[in-house]
Amino acid sequence: MREIWKDVKGYEGLYRVSNLGRVLGVKRGKALSLNKKPGETPTVTLCSGGVYQTRSVATIVCEAFKGYKPDGAVPAHKDGDLTNNRTSNLFWASRDTWVADTHGRSPFPVSFELVSPQGLVVRSEGLLALCRENGLLPSGVSRLLSGKSLSHRGWTRPDSPPRWLARTQQRALAC
Repeated sequence: MREIWKDVKGYEGLYRVSNLGRVLGVKRGKALSLNKKPGETPTVTLCSGGVYQTRSVATIVCEAFKGYKPDGAVPAHKDGDLTNNRTSNLFWASRDTWVADTHGRSPFPVSFELVSPQGLVVRSEGLLALCRENGLLPSGVSRLLSGKSLSHRGWTRPDSPPRWLARTQQRALAC
């Protein structure tokens, strides 16, 4: 794929961004170093007139190559990899899709099933909607969906073993 460069919106003549997700400082002609934190999309710090601003590389790429964002939209990654900021991997998405994306789940599909504390299987089309309706934390549900935890506030995955069985299995492994 050929690398295509465009000016960063609001920083024309100062910074350029490529379709491969690289950000270049025009004055020095060098790619900016990315600020990377585990579980977060990489950011860069831009400066204009002595004012510094830290911005998500995904947002910069989307604005340059996909146009200005629709109201309430955020950039999301098709493959769920927050470090893959190529234009072919990014799209504007609703906040529900973005939360699923940033918690390690690909946004395709966004729907999932959980078992409530009452034993009912609940199908949801969005992480935030489910959390708002049931008093759950998005981080707790994400840990549950990714398999990092067995339950969250009494909610489980349909394929999870009962808690007593899971504890029994853990004790057996410890022996």
